[in-house]
Amino acid sequence: MQLQRASLVAFAIACAANARADEISFNNDIRPILSDRCFKCHGPDAENQESAFRLDRREHAIADLGDGFFGIVPGNLEESDLHWRIWDDVEEDRMPPPDSNLSLTDEEKTLLDRWIEAGAPYDTHWSLKPLPQTVEVPEAPSEWSRNEIDRFVEAGFAANGVKPSAESPREKWLRRANFDLTGLPPTVAEIEAFLADDSEDAYGKAVDRLLASDAYAERMTSEWLDVARYSDSNGYQRDHERRVWPWRDWVIQAFRQNMPYDTFVTTQIAGDLFPDATQDDILATAFNRLHGHLMEGGIVPEEYRVEYVADRTQTFGAAFLGLTLECSRCHDHKYDPIPTKDYYELSSFFANIEESGLIAFFSYAVPTPALALSNEKTDKALAKMETRIEALTTEIDSLARSPATQDAFETWLESDPALEWPGRVAWISFDERDGESFANAAAPDVPATSQEINPLVPGVLGQAIEYTGDDKMEVFDVGHFPREHPLSASVWVKPNQYAPRESLFSRGGGADDAASMGYEFMLMDGKPTASWIHFWPGNAMRVQAKERIPIGEWSHLAVSYDGSSAASGVRIYLNGVEMERVAVKDNLTKEVDNWHTPSLGRVREHLVLGERYRDRGFVKGQMDEFQMFDRAISEIEVRALYELESTSLRLTESGKRISPERRDELFEHFFATAHLPAMRLRAERQSARADWNDTMDSLEDISVMREMDTPKPAYILERGAYDARGEEVFADTPSALPPFPEDQPRNRLGLARWLTDPDHPLTARVAVNRYWQMIFGQGLVRTPEDFGSQGSNPTHPELLDWL
Repeated sequence: MQLQRASLVAFAIACAANARADEISFNNDIRPILSDRCFKCHGPDAENQESAFRLDRREHAIADLGDGFFGIVPGNLEESDLHWRIWDDVEEDRMPPPDSNLSLTDEEKTLLDRWIEAGAPYDTHWSLKPLPQTVEVPEAPSEWSRNEIDRFVEAGFAANGVKPSAESPREKWLRRANFDLTGLPPTVAEIEAFLADDSEDAYGKAVDRLLASDAYAERMTSEWLDVARYSDSNGYQRDHERRVWPWRDWVIQAFRQNMPYDTFVTTQIAGDLFPDATQDDILATAFNRLHGHLMEGGIVPEEYRVEYVADRTQTFGAAFLGLTLECSRCHDHKYDPIPTKDYYELSSFFANIEESGLIAFFSYAVPTPALALSNEKTDKALAKMETRIEALTTEIDSLARSPATQDAFETWLESDPALEWPGRVAWISFDERDGESFANAAAPDVPATSQEINPLVPGVLGQAIEYTGDDKMEVFDVGHFPREHPLSASVWVKPNQYAPRESLFSRGGGADDAASMGYEFMLMDGKPTASWIHFWPGNAMRVQAKERIPIGEWSHLAVSYDGSSAASGVRIYLNGVEMERVAVKDNLTKEVDNWHTPSLGRVREHLVLGERYRDRGFVKGQMDEFQMFDRAISEIEVRALYELESTSLRLTESGKRISPERRDELFEHFFATAHLPAMRLRAERQSARADWNDTMDSLEDISVMREMDTPKPAYILERGAYDARGEEVFADTPSALPPFPEDQPRNRLGLARWLTDPDHPLTARVAVNRYWQMIFGQGLVRTPEDFGSQGSNPTHPELLDWL
């Protein structure tokens, strides 16, 4: 073996003596060999490699491997194991291993030896080097060059034995320029005008005319749509149409205006985070939401939410960095210095929005966050309606304090008033059952139905029902309330357990399948929770009690809603006492009832108790005395329902003094149910809210970005699996690139400013290369999507940097 190795050294030295004498470039000569033949097993992804020897960084390459072995000893071939292994005749010892189907030519082996002898110098990958402050333009060796680009190109002619072609006929040049800049041929009139123009700047004027045309803006937009993975449908199994063309039009307008590239990029990444962001600023961020959307009901929404975040991250990497970031999703990048942690730190910038991985099948609702596309006329109309709603609210408040109202209240008290329960639309006592039918005391002609598999059990009064959780009870023709309509409900419940969610009653097309569109009242981990939802989670209003209710015993729950579409308009009561609440979501701006559209397939047209389609029902939970009202009931009524007083009840006792607290309760009830001026004003306000809602509902929506107030936690996902959370990470940029600026916010706006900093090594190079490719068919870098170690080196690096 020693003799064999000695002969190899002699051969290597002989080859080196005959090799070219010019200096070896690590980036041009050595890195391509290492990346292509060695990095897979000896590169950045150390955790997934059997060998401790790494070649991606110099400190690793020259490290002591133990037992006196060194992969590389700079300047010393004899002591460098790399040298012996690449020249070894024994297959099991030779590198690359034969079973890798990789091999080195003798010339490549000699280059590696010469590199080791030269001290094994490393260099930063060309694309990660800072842009030079200036680039010297070559001198023009002949009169052929007409501009700086020509001089860069001509500088390589002599070395490669190339002679420039003769100048093209002017009409051919114009045809080429037209196709390059507009994608369209010139007209006969344009050709004739150009041929007739003998001025020195005829070519420049022709180009200026093309750059000012709508066709140029559309040509450039077409190229950008490919970068942005634009599609008018959702992809996946049910490839339904989606209306994202307003973003396309924004791009066309940006090119018409000759928007600066840094503004163009920043607005699309983070326009929603601009101070005083306009509708157009927010619309531009649809760039981030052009990925596929899944509407197949059998999937886990979180799994596909993670997929959407990954898509945004990888599009960012390809479009602006020219890096294959997706390789780091499951493990450290095998070829470039992008560890998995860097990937998830970057992806967290794109995860902080309220979205679901599953879009609605039972509605046409646009995935949230979404922007309602308005115009000046509609904005003025909405503002006028808002002013009207506010004025009516002020008028109602003033009416409550007016002397005339107080006089009317005193007269009402003297009339010996009683609870009359106006607006009761459902009262199911569960005491009478005829097959699957139950009597609805509030609407005797319209019974409720429940599968007999839901048994009757002893209740608070008479019989109650116990739900399986999978079998519903339907109350027909009840609860068809749009979001401006007040409502209240009262029910006795006896939960069997604490569960993440248990549906008590709802009206909607389903849970995930309909983005939870509708309204619902449920127990979430035992906490009463009321929701009105257009598309969960980004367009919804949800209020949750702070405390649990007990399991294994009867509790009375009531909920009231004033039709305001605001969390402040919801009250929840336990055993007649108002519960403390928290607003989980408070951003309801669109309809909650379009899931009854027949063309959308299976829907729920009626109020459903104890179960919800593809959701968790009230499993082994019991229910009694369900009542619903088409108005917001008063506290007196809530307490009476808890005290099982559901029929007419006197509110005052003759001759007895009324306490101040009782007087306040009576006034609230009087003002809500008996004072006609107040009732008329509330009806007028409800009508005004309906007008505002109808106008808002008529607006087209488009999915955009909207940052959450509290950053969503982000984690390294082991092997990229959505449910395999590892270390928590925080928003940051890849460590191989310039550090995130300390004076910028850790959000997408800060990320965009980091990306468009003039000193960023990749952004301008990637953009220039893409447009060079668009004009000339190939980029200066032949791999526009990969500026990393596996990509091509630029054919004209100085020209790329000058551009």
